[in-house]
Amino acid sequence: MTLGQFMLLLGQGLPFDAVHALGNVAFAVWTGSMLHRFLSGLTTLEDEAVATGEAHGVDA
Repeated sequence: MTLGQFMLLLGQGLPFDAVHALGNVAFAVWTGSMLHRFLSGLTTLEDEAVATGEAHGVDA
């Protein structure tokens, strides 16, 4: 494959790449607020009550 043939193949794929990128941006805009609300409702490890005791899971 020559450099010219490679550049032709690369150029033929650019419209697909552009539409794919725009689709990714549209999907991120569409689902961004829902994902933010979902993730902000989750508790972190610092917020969870941790049971402590003498024995560990493996030693019990």
